[in-house]
Amino acid sequence: MTRAAFVSDLHLFARRSHGHLHLPALQQASATANHFILGGDIFDFRWATLNQTAAIDSAISWLRDLAVLSPQCRFHFLLGNHDDHQGLVARLPTLAQELPNFAWHRFYLRLGSSLFLHGDAADRKLTAERLTRRRDTFRHYTPAPWRHDAYHWLLKTRIDQLVCRAAHPRRLVVRRLMCYLRDIEQGPEQGVRSVYFGHTHREIDGFRYNGLVFHNGGAPIGKARFRILQADIDDAP
Repeated sequence: MTRAAFVSDLHLFARRSHGHLHLPALQQASATANHFILGGDIFDFRWATLNQTAAIDSAISWLRDLAVLSPQCRFHFLLGNHDDHQGLVARLPTLAQELPNFAWHRFYLRLGSSLFLHGDAADRKLTAERLTRRRDTFRHYTPAPWRHDAYHWLLKTRIDQLVCRAAHPRRLVVRRLMCYLRDIEQGPEQGVRSVYFGHTHREIDGFRYNGLVFHNGGAPIGKARFRILQADIDDAP
């Protein structure tokens, strides 16, 4: 078996995130993994407190430092809606050439019978074409300072958790993901058994649905639960 780790939704650079506190845990996990999948929204260009140029430079440095620290581990950087930023994407091919243990993917990654994706396909029933269109039109802008303050207050009240539960009930989320997986021909019919995703900020531990087992590690946002997921990959390259 090949060992893999999966993490998503750190939302680095955003005031609402405490993802930076988990960097030592990420480094420790990568030291013992063959593959480390960064599952989207690792960086947050929509709510970044840095200007866009500084945020892109910091993101590239963060990815480089993590990959260099564990050269025996292969890092797969999956994009999410908050870090599928044109300026960052333009620099990823050069980073992949520089680092032999780094690769990037816009929408999903398959290793053996496990599929990894960000999970924004669960916002509604989306085909690959519709998801691409949504990503292409997603606005990465810097909100006014009062919006940061309002979001920070919202996290303190835990209202965000109620909103997440209402907007992303588990069964609805996995049903929508199943529709997307079938559209991209990466469902149980093609041998997929386990699905690892993020985006919803809701932890899911082995939820079974129509022949697939779904996993979500949550997000280090407010009081939400968060953990690095571990996966045993069969027949992984």
